[in-house]
Amino acid sequence: MKMDNGELFCMLDACKNLQSLDTNLLSSVNSIDTQYFSIYSKGWKNLKKLVIKQAKGLPSEKLSTTAVLCNCLQHFKFLEVLALMFGLLNAEVAQTLVEGLKHCRDLQVLDLSFNEIGPIEVKIIAAGLTNCPSLEELYLNDNCIGNDGAKILPSYIQRCYNLRVLDLDNNDIESKSLKSFTTIIST
Repeated sequence: MKMDNGELFCMLDACKNLQSLDTNLLSSVNSIDTQYFSIYSKGWKNLKKLVIKQAKGLPSEKLSTTAVLCNCLQHFKFLEVLALMFGLLNAEVAQTLVEGLKHCRDLQVLDLSFNEIGPIEVKIIAAGLTNCPSLEELYLNDNCIGNDGAKILPSYIQRCYNLRVLDLDNNDIESKSLKSFTTIIST
């Protein structure tokens, strides 16, 4: 059955005990869809897993959608897994994500793969990880972090005491930029 994103979110409104939502936003997400998500997500108080992949859309649409999704994190106090993939995060959206993560104290897995995250955004996100004391896995693969972003991460990551997995694959990072992680790994 094919339905648009707005219809999906309306249908999920009845699911007050929803604990897991894993969806591909296959069509371009428009302002009406994101408005539906903002309205109906307030009822998903028990949500523990949220995985949203944005397959299509213009950069401005992806940016807008990612911002709305991040803004809704305040409703998900019991969230353990958050994956926002194939979207777009600029500095402003990264800040919105960090604000939302303040409400997700139980978050164990954060997957921000394929979001065109650069050094500026990774610094904002990394600084916000202190709000996630339970974080065990962080996936930042296939972004644009580069050497500059890789040099920023260690000082923030060392405060993530439960972190077991850090994926930085496919970020155009040279091995010499990864040396700063050896201090963290050895402690």
